[in-house]
Amino acid sequence: MPATIDIEPAPTVRPERSPVLLRPVRALVLYTGQQDLVLHHPVQDAQGQPILGPASPLSAEARQGIIQTLGGGQLTPTFENTLAVSPLAVAWWRRPGPQSLLFNPAYAETRSIAALTGLPIPLPGLVFVATPGTLRVYACQGDERPTLDAPLFHAPLWNTFSSGQVCRGTTQYPNSCTPATQSDWEQAFFHSEFTHPSRTDRFMAWGHSYEELLRAALTAGAFPQDVLLPVGKTLGKVLE
Repeated sequence: MPATIDIEPAPTVRPERSPVLLRPVRALVLYTGQQDLVLHHPVQDAQGQPILGPASPLSAEARQGIIQTLGGGQLTPTFENTLAVSPLAVAWWRRPGPQSLLFNPAYAETRSIAALTGLPIPLPGLVFVATPGTLRVYACQGDERPTLDAPLFHAPLWNTFSSGQVCRGTTQYPNSCTPATQSDWEQAFFHSEFTHPSRTDRFMAWGHSYEELLRAALTAGAFPQDVLLPVGKTLGKVLE
């Protein structure tokens, strides 16, 4: 009986794919000086070598195209109190209501305010704006979510500068600025130690001590909104 010979099929030979050559057409360059600035340069060909052409500002269309290329077209869920969101920032409104504060006065003359630590102190409506490593806070009047043309006021809180930026100190901020982390930012802010105003200008229309203001709010069950001083900007201007 003849022997059976197994013959393996010949391997399929697939043609090699040619590598896809990418051609640079535009370069973004970050310039730093008195302020950071991103400009774009057309990439020109000089005998096979790419060189940068003259710089020019990014148009709105170019910015939108870059954001979409980086995945910025993905929809981000928001909440009822979310005011604005971008790939690197989020702004939201905190309705008026009580909030416990942690006081650790830096000066002897204000040391008695530490007795208010942990008490639910009524606060006005607040607007927070979070960017990587930075938090700003403002006050707003009324009980309704502010509109873009609503004026903002200096927050009646310590540890804030006249610009609204919070004095961070050693506070650990969240790593991301999204609607989902709004409560994390608030927790980081309100669980930090309030030590002093961090400013020298008059930021409230109140002729007595800050402790007396908070005690008045506790007695009334609401923050006296007539003491709030405007920052000279609307919500829309702050969000620009």
